[in-house]
Amino acid sequence: MKIVEASGLGLRTRRGWVYRDVDLTAEAGELHAVTGPPGSGRTSLLLALAGRFPHTEGGLRRRGPAALGQVAGVHEPDPTLTVAEHIQERLL
Repeated sequence: MKIVEASGLGLRTRRGWVYRDVDLTAEAGELHAVTGPPGSGRTSLLLALAGRFPHTEGGLRRRGPAALGQVAGVHEPDPTLTVAEHIQERLL
């Protein structure tokens, strides 16, 4: 079962591209890693794929939950999520 499908995904701000032209299909149970130098948009992209950050280009379809792994500076509580949602994401 496909959990995340991204096609031509991108985020453009007034300062330029944060990430762009991302195509990804993630099936249930798969693990994907995003690599790149600091400032390359990795964190923003991962948050967007998990449904926690915006995108301005392309399409994103999510079916079911997606979770992020432990990454410094990313795993702090999100003020827009409830305690139950934080726990549910952590359990994934």
